[in-house]
Amino acid sequence: MALKIAILASGSGTNAQSMIDKAAQGVLDIDIRLIAGNRPGAKVFERAEKAGIPHVCIDHKAFADRESFDREMVAAIKASGAEYVVLAGYMRLLTSTFLQAFPGRVINIHPAILPSFPGAHGGPDAQAYGVKITGCTVHFVEELVDSGPVIIQAAVPANAGEELDDLMNRIHPLEHRIYPQALQWLAEGRLRVEGRQVFLAPADRKTVTPDGPRLLAILSISGRGKDMRPFPAFSFPTRATARFSRAVMPRPQQGSTAMKQTAVTFRQAKGQRKLAMLTAYDATVARLMDDHVDAVLVGDSLGMVMLGQPDTLSVTMDQMIHHSAAVSRGLTKPLLVCDMPFMSYHLSPQQACANAGRLVQEGRAQAVKLEGGRHFCPQVEAIVQASIPVMGHLGLTPQSLHSMGGYKVQGRGREAAQALLDDARALEQAGVFAIVLECVPAPLAALVSRSVSVPTIGIGAGPDCDGQVLVWQDMLGMVDGLSPKFVKHYAELGAAMRQAFQTYADEVRAGSFPATEHTYGMDEKDLEKLY
Repeated sequence: MALKIAILASGSGTNAQSMIDKAAQGVLDIDIRLIAGNRPGAKVFERAEKAGIPHVCIDHKAFADRESFDREMVAAIKASGAEYVVLAGYMRLLTSTFLQAFPGRVINIHPAILPSFPGAHGGPDAQAYGVKITGCTVHFVEELVDSGPVIIQAAVPANAGEELDDLMNRIHPLEHRIYPQALQWLAEGRLRVEGRQVFLAPADRKTVTPDGPRLLAILSISGRGKDMRPFPAFSFPTRATARFSRAVMPRPQQGSTAMKQTAVTFRQAKGQRKLAMLTAYDATVARLMDDHVDAVLVGDSLGMVMLGQPDTLSVTMDQMIHHSAAVSRGLTKPLLVCDMPFMSYHLSPQQACANAGRLVQEGRAQAVKLEGGRHFCPQVEAIVQASIPVMGHLGLTPQSLHSMGGYKVQGRGREAAQALLDDARALEQAGVFAIVLECVPAPLAALVSRSVSVPTIGIGAGPDCDGQVLVWQDMLGMVDGLSPKFVKHYAELGAAMRQAFQTYADEVRAGSFPATEHTYGMDEKDLEKLY
């Protein structure tokens, strides 16, 4: 059943408009019974009129005190049938008269990360203080200003020297994302308050997510009474919030990963710099890559290049965990992503979440990658909601080798191209932080890259992707047989290694190795005493 709400606003009403739009789109289960305010001529009333929503302006200047004004406002809200009151830029302090009329049913959004910088000037106060991170908070309302239990928060970097308007223009889009999400959780009856903690019960069905599951609260995902525990999580910033000042996060020098990469910094690189990614399967090779790439993928390609299997389908979870843990011991800077092997996530979101957790806990991965589009969005959502970053993979997906009829370029033809584009958009909404595009026509890959806000990582998908990935054995010329068109050999280590092996064998057989310089000596007198 839709949540019956009254929206209170004093200004332009952009947050109200976000709720109106999402309700109209069918992605937010609310029934806006009334839009009310205290300032005649406020733009929010124009928005209400255009949307056909009942609205009323009650001028606070016409009342002798705050209590009498609030009684009038309460009467209007109750007459509308609204059950919850949603404050959206409402510049009035609420009295106990108002709050007692709607106990525990008043929600507010604040343009700062509470409990820091409460009050009417939270955004300017945070900037003036010189914080490096700010953002917005949705919370329940108590009598003390901006003090109620926190439902959800989102953060943006505060850039040194940035104009206040520019900072607030990066915060407002996040307000329009997290506020509807909080209301949707309320509509689904999933929020519970104990003291200062707000808990989120697990969904018993596929839920509506107004702006995707990337928006996570400081809440619990357990529904077992007292076993519920709050957990910290974060909302991924949008493209508009992806620039850190040098004081917050210096940009790495070209050709070097000067800082530790995370799923967040990886995503933020879109539009800023190209991302370099390689596979690795052991600590030795990982150490050699450590200073040079942005991310390392422990791919299920290890089945072919390391284990000699004909395809990737036989790779097991235990093998992926073993190799991921080895690679983790060789890395300090790049983001470590591990493939979820065939049939490790295909059966259910619960299976996907459990196996992704194993790759993080036992394999020390920092993110997981899975193949497939729209059909696997529930799995992606479940993993993301467990605070594990997910990288998508579209185009040629080797785990679907048999259904695709072999290793073929994907996305040719209008229908196939549209399906791939739709899959990319679906994965973005499901919460992935990046998408691998494999064996996709370059023009289509370019379109996909422009159409999603997350980085695309190409392998045989042309130069317009946001980054590239290759199997390290391929790019160093170590794999015999047919070399894919998209592979460039940056060295011919295979030939060099074969020559080295032959030379070694020849010298051993000839007795020239080991020579004197390769052996250890001892005192001959000591040797004589052994007889």
